[in-house]
Amino acid sequence: MNTIRSFIAIMAISVCLNLATSSGYGMSILDTSLGMDVSDISQLVTESYQSFFQGSDRSDNEDTDNNDKQHAPQASSQKIQSTYPYVLMSYFAEMHKVSSRNEEKQKAITARTTWLDSKGYTLITNPQKIPEDWRKDFEETTEQRIVLPDGLKVRLYENKDQQKLIVAIAGTDFANPTSIVSALSLYYNWGFSSAAAQAFILVADLQAMYPGYNIELTGASQGGAIAQYVASLTPNIKVTVFNSETLHPALTNGLNDENVTHLYVEGEALNPSVNSGATFSSLLIPVSPELGENIKNTYYRYYKGFSSYFTPSAYYTPKSIIRHWTGSLLQAVEFYEPDGLCTGQKLQ
Repeated sequence: MNTIRSFIAIMAISVCLNLATSSGYGMSILDTSLGMDVSDISQLVTESYQSFFQGSDRSDNEDTDNNDKQHAPQASSQKIQSTYPYVLMSYFAEMHKVSSRNEEKQKAITARTTWLDSKGYTLITNPQKIPEDWRKDFEETTEQRIVLPDGLKVRLYENKDQQKLIVAIAGTDFANPTSIVSALSLYYNWGFSSAAAQAFILVADLQAMYPGYNIELTGASQGGAIAQYVASLTPNIKVTVFNSETLHPALTNGLNDENVTHLYVEGEALNPSVNSGATFSSLLIPVSPELGENIKNTYYRYYKGFSSYFTPSAYYTPKSIIRHWTGSLLQAVEFYEPDGLCTGQKLQ
């Protein structure tokens, strides 16, 4: 039955994307201030439709946030702030390119990339700094990331001061059937996740190219699941992931609180189910009424016009789906910066 539900969900995605593209909304998604693209939005559509066909939507449950609080410990403000570089790198991994044609949006993006640079995290843009076998898949001029036919999309960051590389992995690409299969394979442990296998090989190649460096992985949703998969097979790898897809228990060998840090936004679509059978802790990012309104208002302003194409309801995008988005994640983490937003500028 789960397979049938997944199949129905995927078929629904195809219809939704065709409607969005033909109506012009596809370009609206690609050009939002929060860097969301069709792949990121569609991933959430699947989760929404899966919930719909299972007969319940957590977002319609008034007790969703309270249930989250009961299932997972809350992350402290200090813990949330410490993950901010990884949130930014996960967020940028989702973007087609780390720039915008809109002047105000570009200022907000630049403020955050400048902040990363100030902390020593530099985006690798020179193909000579990545393993030779991967250079053919590195899009140097626009995306500045590794893009594989199987849907794996990776941006690499170097921190020379700390002698480490961060592999930031994007989530599901729903324009790519292989990426969809990857998401289902990691959850159900059937089929084959080519993206996860390629990420494992990439990390091994990076270790060979950068002896003495620590390799860390980050990502959200399926990007988080792929990061966990690699860590389960690779000694001395640490991952920091967000709103992560759940790995099948058979794929979690070796994962624990020493090598996995997982934070999720209170009330988001995939959690706290991730805690069921997990071998590591998940920490909840609390959403106060003020933060909840900020997130809702940001996305309703940008997305309500086409929400009927992307949810079972013709009138709203479920709260749990909105909170799963990497933009909402970024907004939630920046809410806990000492000065509200570390850069003083919003991606809105």
